[in-house]
Amino acid sequence: LADLTPEERVGRAMGTNNVFGDIGGGLGPLLSLPLVEADAVGFEFVYGASAVVPMVAGAVLVVGIYVHTGRVSPTISESVRSGSD
Repeated sequence: LADLTPEERVGRAMGTNNVFGDIGGGLGPLLSLPLVEADAVGFEFVYGASAVVPMVAGAVLVVGIYVHTGRVSPTISESVRSGSD
């Protein structure tokens, strides 16, 4: 995230990343543990979802970067240029 964020927006981007990380770290156990204990979905499903969700998020990130910049691995200057269109 920091590599693709213009310097004047790094603080805001890192703050957003921290907030979503805190929300996920708090809600994950609150939602998954009762489901596993009640045998509502089972441990295997929650374990599988824990592997699939980050992969889907990574794919969404790569597609979003490509749509925004036209490259899978852009540099900061390319990100700044495409953001100022």
